Formats: sequence, C-alpha cells, structure tokens
Amino acid sequence: MRCGTCGQDKELSPTNFVKYKSGRFWTRRCKSCQYKHKNSMQVKKEPPNYIKPETIACKLCGITKPYTEDYFYKNGGMRWGLNYVCKPCEKTRQRTYQLAVKYGVDPDKTRTLLVLGSCRVCGARGTETRLVVDHCHAREYARAILCNSCNIALGLLREDEKRIRALADYVAGWHKV
Repeated sequence: MRCGTCGQDKELSPTNFVKYKSGRFWTRRCKSCQYKHKNSMQVKKEPPNYIKPETIACKLCGITKPYTEDYFYKNGGMRWGLNYVCKPCEKTRQRTYQLAVKYGVDPDKTRTLLVLGSCRVCGARGTETRLVVDHCHAREYARAILCNSCNIALGLLREDEKRIRALADYVAGWHKV
C-alpha cells in the first residue's frame, strides 16, 4: 500500500500502517507519517501570566484563607489547580449532596441546618460539634439532625426503644444510689 503523505510503497501490516479506532480500516498514512501528523496537530499552549493569589475567599462561606493545598482541594480544571471552595465547605457540600440523592432532602436546607442547627436530643449547636442527619436504615428516610455523639449512641443501641429505655432507667437508678 502506498502512503498518502510520503508516497512510499510499504507492505500493509500493523508494523507499517495504523488502523482506525474501529479496527476495520487502515489509515492512508504510514506509521511514521501518522506520528509526525499527530504531533504537528498538537498546539502547545503557553500558560497565561496570571499571578496566583496568596489568599482567597471561599465561594460558600466567604472566609478568606491561604490559597494552598492545606485549605483547598486540588482540582486540575481550575486556573491554579486548586478548588475555589475550602475543604470544610466542600466536605459539607458533598455530604449534603449524597443526602439529597439518597433521602430526597433539600441540600441547601440541610447544609444550613448542619452548620447553624442544633442536635434534637442534647441541643449541641453546629458551631460546637459536628452535626449529622439521622436516618432510618429500614425505610431509608431522614429523621432529624443529631450531633455525632448522639447518633453514634443511637446506632450502638441498635435504635431499639426497649434498650434505650432500659439504659435510661439504669442511669436514673444509678444516680439515686
């Protein structure tokens, strides 16, 4: 077969010619011409002369933080390779998105409750401790906002009402002694 670029006659084989992605047809260029053509098509872009800022305000919370990997996640699609949302806000955003997908709760409302809300059981504020969305494992629906400690305790008690009451009675009786 004759190469359409250099005009040399070469044997039609995988060592001399390249097949298209479908694998059914051969290209009109030999491998060396195909390689030269492919490299000439790639335009080397010069990076713009932007100056990376030392600090940046998070797009969600608005708090100005140093623009480093310690405070912002890596993101190759962004101008300087770092996200515009700080790590704590990004974690909350991902968590609320997962809750929205799994339980059908409003992500914006949940994000606000997780930051500004309080635990339904002990009353701990979101500014003091980590709040989570308590959910029913059997029916898969969101129940309430709890602090992490109360949610873990509820899980360890296996959400069994008799067990919770027995533990409460035990603690009440223990204090009387």
